[in-house]
Amino acid sequence: MKHLLLLAAAMAVTSIAYGQTLCSDCPDPASLSCQLWPAVCEQCLEDCIAAPPIRRISPVNTAPYDPYLVSYMLPKTIGVIQLAHEQPTGWPQNPSYMTNYQLAEEVASYGFGALKVWMESNPFEGMGPWCWKTYWGVELCGDYNDTTSEMYEFWAKSPIDTIFVRPQFYGWTHWEMNECIGTVGPQMALADYYGIAKRLYSEFGYRNMTVILTDWEQDWIICDGYKDFLVQIINQRQSDVERARKEAFLELGYRPNLRVMHAVVVNRYPDNTTDPELPRLAEIIPTLEHKPDLIGLSYWRKGYDPIETLDWLQETTGYPRYRIYIDELGTGNVDLQAQRYRDYVTAFWDWGVRVVNIWLWKQTWCEYGGKQYGMWYQQQPCDGKVEFLGQTPGLEVLQDLMGVYHE
Repeated sequence: MKHLLLLAAAMAVTSIAYGQTLCSDCPDPASLSCQLWPAVCEQCLEDCIAAPPIRRISPVNTAPYDPYLVSYMLPKTIGVIQLAHEQPTGWPQNPSYMTNYQLAEEVASYGFGALKVWMESNPFEGMGPWCWKTYWGVELCGDYNDTTSEMYEFWAKSPIDTIFVRPQFYGWTHWEMNECIGTVGPQMALADYYGIAKRLYSEFGYRNMTVILTDWEQDWIICDGYKDFLVQIINQRQSDVERARKEAFLELGYRPNLRVMHAVVVNRYPDNTTDPELPRLAEIIPTLEHKPDLIGLSYWRKGYDPIETLDWLQETTGYPRYRIYIDELGTGNVDLQAQRYRDYVTAFWDWGVRVVNIWLWKQTWCEYGGKQYGMWYQQQPCDGKVEFLGQTPGLEVLQDLMGVYHE
């Protein structure tokens, strides 16, 4: 009888909410989301319904249960980051071109359990029509020829089940040029995190997969004088993902296998901040109305104790250790890769970090002077295309740490 009552409660919630949106879940008309996508907001308000009574559905063991809660525990693994693949059109001989699904297959074959990719704001339509200019004048462009079906294959069949996505939305991208770094680089502002999370839950809720929608080194936005803007977009991203999670539960009547979470990436700490008067993102996080699910730490520093940095980050934000991950661990010197990876990955894991993402899998642009930042040597000079030679010493060390080897 108890099981029937629980099922009836689930059906009551599902029958009311399926295919509809609660009015309380529609964005505030004055919010940044509605400024960017007014038609979507208007449609939401037109179609919304009054909130039905929410019945908490407890498992049989009657343990306390939050119907919208996700587990924040990530697998203990190493991941890699990939920025772009080279443009296939007119370069059929280019060996570095691959679809996103092929990329995931290749990375998984070397034993990596996580992958971070930079895609356009709709991650169901490829990497986006963007290019990197190289020192040799070669334009290495994103994989924008990926079709929707190819991207569906990536999400439905990817052998890697922990995916970090940096959606790039050029309508709100600004370029920093400031005293913090003295160079110019791209910054992503706000993509449609609700739309992305909603579609993931709707189409792939059955997959036992974790998707973390994230960004890149958000302290640069503060450095560029946009602190208030950053606070606004982080709150918006988090609230959008929370809204999609809640709707996914109400529409299904149970928690999906898929987990979609939001993370922010910090990159400024007390001992690597040029201007101590500027607030750091880590110090802002506790004041946010919608605190991110996870925090990524971009770690390129040399000569500092990584444990002291992590201790500071945990003390400053109040986050438990398992909700902090390493977003970028790298080095500009290929000769230091092996030792750096062995020492630091082990230290991060021992501290309590679960995922360590490594910069970079394959560097798909020429690097003047032969510097290597990825895990594969390049043929230099590039002269029109990037060709990869053997793997760098760091790749073998990472496989050894994971206890896996490429067949």
